[in-house]
Amino acid sequence: AYIYVIEFQKRGLPHGHILLTLDSESKIRTKDDIDKFVSAELPDPCTDLRLFQIVTKCMVHGPCGTININSPCMRDGQCCKSFPKQFKDDTEENVNGYPIYRRRATEPVQVGKYSIDNRWVVLYNPWLLKKFNAHINVEVCASVKSVKYLYKYVYKGHDAASVKIQKEGALDHDEILSFVEGRYVSAPEAMWRLNEFNLSHKSHTVVRLAVHLPQQQPIVYQDGQEAQAIERAALRKTTLTSWFELNKNDPSAHNISYSDIPQYYVFDKSTTNWKKRQRGGQNVIGRLPVVSILDSERYYLRMLLLRKSGAISFDDILTVNGLRCITFQQACQEYGLLRGDQQWHDALNEAAQFQSPRQLRMLFAMICGFGEVEDVPDLWVQHQVSLCEDFVHRYSEQTGPHYALADIEELLTSYNLSLQKLHLPTVDLPASVLERANFDVVEEQAKANSIAATLLIGGRTAHSVFKIPIDLNATSTCNLKPNTKEADMLLKTKLIVWDEAPMTHVHAFLAVDRLLQDLTKCKEPFGGKVILLGGDFRQVLPVILRGSRTLTVASSLKKHALWLKFHKLYLTKNMRALESERDFGAWLLDIGEKKSGSTIQLPLQCYPSIQDPVHQLYSDIDFSSVTPQELKGRAILTVNNERSMEINNKVLEFMPGNETVYKAVDMIMSEDPQDQLTFPEEFLNSLTPTGLPPYELKLKIGCIVMLLRNLAPSKGLCNGTRLIITKLQQNIIQAKSIDGTETFLIPRIPLIPSQTNMPFKFKRMQFPIRLAFSMTINKSQGQTF
Repeated sequence: AYIYVIEFQKRGLPHGHILLTLDSESKIRTKDDIDKFVSAELPDPCTDLRLFQIVTKCMVHGPCGTININSPCMRDGQCCKSFPKQFKDDTEENVNGYPIYRRRATEPVQVGKYSIDNRWVVLYNPWLLKKFNAHINVEVCASVKSVKYLYKYVYKGHDAASVKIQKEGALDHDEILSFVEGRYVSAPEAMWRLNEFNLSHKSHTVVRLAVHLPQQQPIVYQDGQEAQAIERAALRKTTLTSWFELNKNDPSAHNISYSDIPQYYVFDKSTTNWKKRQRGGQNVIGRLPVVSILDSERYYLRMLLLRKSGAISFDDILTVNGLRCITFQQACQEYGLLRGDQQWHDALNEAAQFQSPRQLRMLFAMICGFGEVEDVPDLWVQHQVSLCEDFVHRYSEQTGPHYALADIEELLTSYNLSLQKLHLPTVDLPASVLERANFDVVEEQAKANSIAATLLIGGRTAHSVFKIPIDLNATSTCNLKPNTKEADMLLKTKLIVWDEAPMTHVHAFLAVDRLLQDLTKCKEPFGGKVILLGGDFRQVLPVILRGSRTLTVASSLKKHALWLKFHKLYLTKNMRALESERDFGAWLLDIGEKKSGSTIQLPLQCYPSIQDPVHQLYSDIDFSSVTPQELKGRAILTVNNERSMEINNKVLEFMPGNETVYKAVDMIMSEDPQDQLTFPEEFLNSLTPTGLPPYELKLKIGCIVMLLRNLAPSKGLCNGTRLIITKLQQNIIQAKSIDGTETFLIPRIPLIPSQTNMPFKFKRMQFPIRLAFSMTINKSQGQTF
């Protein structure tokens, strides 16, 4: 996409402000990309004399400051453009919304009567300078903060002045009539306007859609003609009321949301009707005006319009699951779009219809751990019967709730919570009875899952065991307190096995080292505990957001002094490889050791002629009868999340059955109402940061998904666990493990992205899963196919 605006100054020719939005495959994402397209340095005259001449002629600021205090840019002894800039050896990304560009310290050159260096160079693109031989300032504006500022800047308008006209001797005057707008029109601007050249242009058409309450559409009228204006308004439809009529008469519009309708229909202002487009629509954007929360009913109506398709009236929007709500706020509440505990009550009520009490208690613990419940005791009281049903049947109505609470207490430890912290009734049972209750739970699990009992149980992620923070730095500490159950378990632990260690940032190891030293009061590495690391540094290293190769390597444990404390054991034989794969395995090791040279020639079997990987891998599957084991061994690996999501949605189309779409609720994490207006909800809906599910989560029964959070690590529900969907409810999703031996309930939970380049934090209320027919190479590490 693009926009441009022509601006005129009091002298010289017109100039343009152009804002370009690049295609996703061409976006500038790394520091190397920035350095490739934008330069802030003087070119070498020996290698490119023409570019050097253009830069020194057109792209040198001032100079100003102490060497030229009379420069026009000087304000109160300072340059208003902040020149000279600081020297910088490497480009730094996203500092307050903008990069700090590389300006290396080099020998000064003589330009006119001044000696200048890279600190005075205005940002430029070498190709554009050589193409046009003119002053062209090029900058990267990759953050939302900078883009929003630039949109306002390019449309800031021409210079203007105000003139006050007052009659001599007159004491009373009309201020509005006395002030007129004064403009200075230069000769270049006059020429431009007389020739009817474009003053602005954009690649996309933006259609403003009405958001108004019933019988409250805005009316424009002249004084004295109010009655006639009301009569005309009663006969004319707005874009909203016309959308209702369209849904009544055109079934093909039922699956199109109000904001997307301009892509497929044109609003005819003469007839005030939506008409189907004959062509185009790709470059049309529908926009709902931002509504302040102070105008509450319009605000909640807007929320509903962003989600509900096919509405035929305001009453239809107010109707939720057959219940007609009184207000739009109540309708939002029924949809689960507002904060409150109703969604958790609905989730437990749904689950109680088809799940065992044991599964309900696990769901209750998840909701308490992730769900930001406002009144946990009330949640327990209202659902106590279904949560205690098995224990009441086994023991009695008096002691059954105590056994259930004892089980919940055990489940809550995974979230560093307790009954006391949640203000739930404490368990008043003898220790022997509590042990028996826990034994009953284990016994019940063993009966339901005899195969799993033979496997290694207790595997956990490092983040959940040690409470490693998500945002790490060199001084990070683990959020695990002494004298807790988790701390006692670590103190009793003799051996810690840490798999896929090369993928973990060195700051995580340092945080665990500090934790164990604090707990054990021992200054030996890791508090004297035996740490067994597993992994291969020739595989995937820690992921650094837009990090260079240097930063990625520096984040590895192998580059830290702590690595010298480890005793290295090298595997000499691949026990899992077949005899026919020995050569291929040796070839992979040579690549890891860089013995194959700088250019790698893939074997022919690595790139067969696959036109469509989805068709190649999934077209032969009968999804109506496929077994989990057949799906388990198939996955398409990609480099990035965007491509993975495209493939997943394509595979989902192959599957039979009805598609269920779960729309998330996004909200800015700020108390400032201005932030709510600055970043509207539909903008948040368009974001899918790493580690978050999409705003529109599309699922079918039988599809494979991947968990995005550690919901219950001790039960195998870890970040990266693959599951198969077995039931889709409005507030609950039921899934079973990929081997089909265990069933889980997954609720909606609030999710906050750990790393973004956004100038704000936002929260997404959604099921913490993604489709997993395809996944990134990084996410596939540790998976078994």
